[in-house]
Amino acid sequence: MEETAYPALQRHPDEHRRFDAMLRELDAEFRDEGPTASLVFRLEHLAVAWLHDHVTFTDAAMGRWLLAQQGGSRAQAAC
Repeated sequence: MEETAYPALQRHPDEHRRFDAMLRELDAEFRDEGPTASLVFRLEHLAVAWLHDHVTFTDAAMGRWLLAQQGGSRAQAAC
């Protein structure tokens, strides 16, 4: 991302840091209360939703931008 001057360079890693912070909060709750049904449900929801949204929107946007930087049609033909 740095090498190509990706416009959302700062926002992208920030999303990863926020996800990490949420996981740390759930880990602290796990250490305090154990594997409650509520915790398991929230962890599953957080992981699935974050991965889906991050890959579908954030990573895909980065991919489109990188393809455009490489000439787009030539790179898309390889996919």
